[in-house]
Amino acid sequence: MNDIDPRVKLAYEESVRGLDMQNETLNELHSRTGIVIAAATVASAFLGAVALQRHVPEYWFNVLGLLAFAATTLLCLGVLWPSEDWEFSFDAGDLDDRYYAREADPTEMCREMLLSNAKSRVLNNEKLRKRFELFRFACGALACDILLWLVAVGVR
Repeated sequence: MNDIDPRVKLAYEESVRGLDMQNETLNELHSRTGIVIAAATVASAFLGAVALQRHVPEYWFNVLGLLAFAATTLLCLGVLWPSEDWEFSFDAGDLDDRYYAREADPTEMCREMLLSNAKSRVLNNEKLRKRFELFRFACGALACDILLWLVAVGVR
């Protein structure tokens, strides 16, 4: 059995580290999105309740506040929506079929896996980019939501 070329081993380890970082980034994005939903809920519950008591529900700041809350929630759900097509790891059965069953050279095995990880990283990056874009819009909608409720509360 041949030893793994240290250059290929290092490149493979870096490719795995990159996928781990993407997975961690996705988890952090989900946590931050949960905070945005909570903030929108609290703002709408407290400020919205006061605004709706002071003015008729059809008052346009109230309507816009409700729409901003709905937009924030929908954008956050877009970030949190489950997806099964992330590529963070290999299927063990596939690895067994591709490498162990045919007694593949360890260096070539690592090389093929690191190239596959590179493709996965590109696909994951595009999905992460789209989710971060939704998150940015959700943050903007939250800012509008709070501002609209504050104006509605402050206007007599």
